[in-house]
Parts: sequence; C-alpha cells; structure tokens
Amino acid sequence: MNSKTLVLLRTILLSTSGRNVLKYSKDKKRRGRAIAAYVGKMILYICLAVYSILMAVGYGMTGLANSIPAICILIITLLSFVFTLLKTNGYLFGFKEYDMLVSMPIEVKSIVACKFLYMYLVSLPWFACISFALLIGYGIYAQPALYVYLFWIMLTLVTPLLPTVIASLIGALVAKLGSGFRFKKAAQTLFMFVFVMFAMALSFSLQFIIEYADEKSSMKEVLSTSSNLFQRIEDYYPPMKWFDRAIAEGNVVCFFLFFAVSLLEFFVFYQLVARSYVRINSRLTSH
Repeated sequence: MNSKTLVLLRTILLSTSGRNVLKYSKDKKRRGRAIAAYVGKMILYICLAVYSILMAVGYGMTGLANSIPAICILIITLLSFVFTLLKTNGYLFGFKEYDMLVSMPIEVKSIVACKFLYMYLVSLPWFACISFALLIGYGIYAQPALYVYLFWIMLTLVTPLLPTVIASLIGALVAKLGSGFRFKKAAQTLFMFVFVMFAMALSFSLQFIIEYADEKSSMKEVLSTSSNLFQRIEDYYPPMKWFDRAIAEGNVVCFFLFFAVSLLEFFVFYQLVARSYVRINSRLTSH
C-alpha cells in the first residue's frame, strides 16, 4: 500500500459522504438530505448500541459474561461476511468508476486495496458500535483488567478483516465464474441469498439452543451447553478462539496472532485478486 492508495481512498470516502455537500453545496434540499442522513445514522447507532448493551446485560445476569467476547466476534464475523458478499459486486467489481480508475497512473494492486479498504471502513462504525457496547456490558459483569479494554478496542479494528477477505474472495470467484455467464446476476444473487439464509439460521439456532436449555435444564447445564457450543465454533474458526483467549485470559500471543493473521490475509488477498482484476472487470462491463 502506497500514498496513491491512501489519496484515492480519501477521495472516494469524501465523494460518497455528505461532508462535501454540507461544506460546499448551496442547495437547501441536498443539504437537508445530507443532514437527515447523518441524523438517521446517529439514531440507528444509538438503537444498535442500546440493543447490544441490553444483550450483554442479559448474558451477564444469567452468568454467561465470559461468553460475551465469543458472542462479539461471532456477531461481527457473520455480519461482516454477509454484508461484504452483498456489496462485493458493485463495490469491488463492476463499479461505475472502473474505466476512470484504470486509466490513471495507479497500479491495479492499489485500486484493489483501495476498494477493499473502502468496504471495510464504511462498515467499521457499525461493527465498532456493537463491539464497544458489548464491551461495556462485559466490563460491568466481568470487571477485567485495564489492558483488556485496550486489547478489545484494538482487536475490534481488525476483526472484520478476516470475514471481509473471505467474503471478497468468494465474491471474486463468483464474479470470475459468472463474468461470461448470461444469467450471472441471478446466479450471484441466489448464491448470496443462500449464505444470508445460512447466517440467519445459525443465529436463530444459537438463540434457540440457549433458550431451550434455559427452560429444560438447570443454570449449570445452560452454562455447560453454551460453553460447548462456542467451543465447537472455535474449533472451526480459530480466530474466535484467539480473540476469546486474548480477552478472557489476557493471552498476548493470541492477541498478536489475531492481529498478524488478519493483516497478512489482507495483504495476500489483494495480491491474488490484482492478478485477474482487470480481466474480471473487463468481462463484467463487456456483458
């Protein structure tokens, strides 16, 4: 990543936000829409934060405070994965400014990195809102050491990277396979719909298992069931285990391992996608 990537990223962020409208536009309707958009986002942020805090309090009151870190990364991972799948076609591939960007003296790798970081930064405030709200609930019931708060905040910044990269790779594969297919839009939509349904089913399954255990079992069995459930998920998704141990146990090795793997995967991702990026977008625009 170089200075051109950062300049391009800053330009895209400014052009897609309401900041320039409020700063330079004299059209009252456009300024009003920009203000309404900011107010609407603030209301959604507040609602999301309150919901997350209440969820953390609920887990804390039932003795599941130690499961809050695992719940946090699970929610962010699923949301980041699904949202990235829905945005890959149109953000990373097949976007309107493609011809203009490739005509500039900018490397393809820089364009890929810029578009990926744009997807990441646009979604980051939502994930941070969830994570920091859960951190408040976790702090109330678990009362961790001060460095745990720092660990949590720093890991929140990189937690969406892993699922975003995985979803982007899947999106790149779908775009590559469907770029010459007549019904590529329908195929891509169906593929993403399946993943959305899977994520929703997993979320409802987790809630059902905990509620069912709460009705049929003692609190000790509820804790055991929840612990076993998260342990199984951690076996399939090691970063969840690293996050949990970095927060719950203060494991510095897991903290740096999570950080390093997230950044390394991002580096490998844009290196791989850049090799066929121009070809994929050219085929998409030509069809």
